[in-house]
Amino acid sequence: MIHRCIVCDFSDTRGLTRFALRSGEHCFLCGTHALMAERVGVSYISTHALKEALRDRRTSDRRAGHQDELAESLAVAFIAEKRERHDRRAATMTP
Repeated sequence: MIHRCIVCDFSDTRGLTRFALRSGEHCFLCGTHALMAERVGVSYISTHALKEALRDRRTSDRRAGHQDELAESLAVAFIAEKRERHDRRAATMTP
């Protein structure tokens, strides 16, 4: 039987943890979701309740907020630096 994290479907058994629900039922969580469940400190009655509590709530709107002048200038500076470093490595690797 293949076990999977009930939240994200991660299936590598080396990274899964057996998690006990208040109902006495057990389910499997990946390490990240097990840590999240422990930190919340709530005992969940069902897998559905656990899944809803731990699902990813991030949206692209939250991540792509308006940047101020300083943030924009730092982003531009570091992007240029990364490109230069990458270009140098690529140039030294070419025969």
